[in-house]
Amino acid sequence: MKMFHAAHSLLVTAAAGAVVQSCFAFIVHSKGRNTFLPTQQHTQPSSSSHLFYYKSDEPFSERLNQVQSELESVKDEGLQQFVMDELLSAEEKLSFASKVSDSDRNEIRLAKQILKGALKQGREIANEVKEVKRGFDELQAAKILEGATEDIVAKDVFVEKDLEKVMESVATALKDAEEVLRTAVFTAASQDGFTDEVKESIVQKLELSAKTVEETIKVADSAAKTAKQMVINDDVALAQMEKTAIKLADAIETTETLTTSLEGSYGGAEVDALADSLKIASDEMVNDLTAVDNIAAAVTRKIEVQADAVLDMDKKAGQAVGTINAAKTSIEQSNSETDKAALKTSLQESVDKIQVDENAAEELAKAITSDANTDAAAEQVISDADHVFDELIESVKETVDEVVSDYDSGEDMDDADAISEELDTLASDEEEAEKAIKSLEEAEEKVSESAVEELHEEQIKSEAV
Repeated sequence: MKMFHAAHSLLVTAAAGAVVQSCFAFIVHSKGRNTFLPTQQHTQPSSSSHLFYYKSDEPFSERLNQVQSELESVKDEGLQQFVMDELLSAEEKLSFASKVSDSDRNEIRLAKQILKGALKQGREIANEVKEVKRGFDELQAAKILEGATEDIVAKDVFVEKDLEKVMESVATALKDAEEVLRTAVFTAASQDGFTDEVKESIVQKLELSAKTVEETIKVADSAAKTAKQMVINDDVALAQMEKTAIKLADAIETTETLTTSLEGSYGGAEVDALADSLKIASDEMVNDLTAVDNIAAAVTRKIEVQADAVLDMDKKAGQAVGTINAAKTSIEQSNSETDKAALKTSLQESVDKIQVDENAAEELAKAITSDANTDAAAEQVISDADHVFDELIESVKETVDEVVSDYDSGEDMDDADAISEELDTLASDEEEAEKAIKSLEEAEEKVSESAVEELHEEQIKSEAV
């Protein structure tokens, strides 16, 4: 592990210094070998501690090899636990102060300082790797949150398409009714007028038209009310996700700050290089999350506007049903003595009224279609960005895994070239992510505009004239 290497270097260096100064060294505590601590009247220090001081005439190189060999042997049990054991051992030895010479006490204190330093540095290295791994976890969390927001956009676009279809159905029903009424106007103006056979046919068609318009209005009403309820649910979900996103963004920023503060001191060039790339990736992920959230909020707001417009249109279309039924009644009550010109005028007025509602329904349907197409395009941009960020996170994961693997296996981590291939791939994916963010920002700008809202404002102006 990286911690092992740092402590290994520190221990060996300090031990070598101690040997030169006082001919002491760390060696393996073997059963049957005498240490400088008295064995009578006192309990021998815990056997969990492997390294003790003792005076020796062995060559320095041999003692140093023993130190290195012992450090390798504790690799499996974990250096942090080993260092803790040694600190406890040193404390226990100092408890025998009355039986230990001043020089021995000084060596034990030196060992204690060495071990504390190793433990401190090991913890700091572990902290840097931990912060890098935490940064990746936060990156994944942001991606999950972005995915949930993307689902809302996809659902909203589907609802928009539904509103578009029901409004087109209302417009089509009104158009069909208008055509039947035009036929009635033409018949009223003809020489033969409404014969019994023609009258029956037109009356039946008008009955069917009124029923069809009424049914399409009910369907449109239902779709609009469902959309409004969905907007309420979306608002709650988006508000909660926004709070979560803010907390997550703060957490990512905190992690970046901590990782940056640790760079260049403990983890080595390999971890530092990953930390730099991870910061870029995290920033891009936050930008992606923000853009997608803004798009979702804009689309949700537009659906509310569309739903209200559909409900208003349905009221007008409902009046058209009354117009159709009134025309049908006037035709049914007509006879040979009925004033043809007056009947024709009355029926033409009905046509004009229906045509106004029909045009309004068509314009609303077109406006909804325009918004739906814009929002569907934004959904596609989100989907494309989603794939880009999937690739980015996978690259981050592979790089993090490689660094953690090097760290766990104790490889030298002072050379960023060890992960150069992973970093190159990550850099390339980050460039693609940056392009995706620009596309998202452009889509965000487009979805902020509402064709339905513009149509409503135009209608208000025309009515005010």
